[in-house]
Amino acid sequence: MDNAALSRSELERFGDRLVAAVNQARSVQEIEAWLASQPFVSSVQVGEYLLKSNPPQRHITVALRVGDGETIVKVINISEPGGNAVRFEKLSDP
Repeated sequence: MDNAALSRSELERFGDRLVAAVNQARSVQEIEAWLASQPFVSSVQVGEYLLKSNPPQRHITVALRVGDGETIVKVINISEPGGNAVRFEKLSDP
């Protein structure tokens, strides 16, 4: 992870690429690796399963470098319906 940063307009496009990457992934580890490979991502933290959800869901917290050194944190909610599938649910603020 280097020091590249997203512009505000690129942040919206990142959301679109994120949805595609999550929905194509077969595991949380693939999503984590994809996020870590993005040059503007400074950290990725995969949370434990959320309780009482069917299908199981997880949060992934990601720190993104935006603009002139600003860091923003986003939470990615994914579900794991089974059969080597992962599904994007939402992207939100913490």
